[in-house]
Amino acid sequence: MINKRVSPHTFRHTMAKRMIVSGVDAFSLMHLLGHTDITVTKRYVNLWGQDLEKKHKLHGALIGLKI
Repeated sequence: MINKRVSPHTFRHTMAKRMIVSGVDAFSLMHLLGHTDITVTKRYVNLWGQDLEKKHKLHGALIGLKI
């Protein structure tokens, strides 16, 4: 027995979150998901904690700068 919610909607949310974490920009994702407003896409992604830390390490403003 699986104790997790499994539905097409759950897979859509998971795909959206993984794409953002992998570096896809939010506006491209918005269009891929068929949303007309970025606030809907924001609800889909909902990044927290370790996900945000990973994104910052990959794309932070100081990445690649020699200080």
